[in-house]
Amino acid sequence: MSLEMKAGERTLRFRFTVRAWLEIEEKVGSLSKLFKRFEEDDRPLAASIALAAACATAGEKHAGGSETITEEYLIESLSPKQMKNANALARRALTVGMHRETAEQDDEPVDAVLEELKKKVTPEATE
Repeated sequence: MSLEMKAGERTLRFRFTVRAWLEIEEKVGSLSKLFKRFEEDDRPLAASIALAAACATAGEKHAGGSETITEEYLIESLSPKQMKNANALARRALTVGMHRETAEQDDEPVDAVLEELKKKVTPEATE
């Protein structure tokens, strides 16, 4: 699953990590407050930009980079349509990140049927 897009001369990779979570808490408040701002139309663009910048920075660091993707960079580099796309990618990254079991797990799709079959197969059943 690719959570990437172009912004200016850069490729932004969106990922939600503990560091991104902390950045959101510093800028917006808790994740509950972030979602509330989206739901209640309380400056949702500002909240979207904060989330996108935090997730893009986390993606940059996960890919081995060291740069911080700032809100200002996004404001200057994205068109309104691109901002909608960045918002969608950042929200998806948040969803994926909150469900990731280990940091090494790289967002690969899970075959739910296969996982259930693995649970049902016991050593006694294969003998």
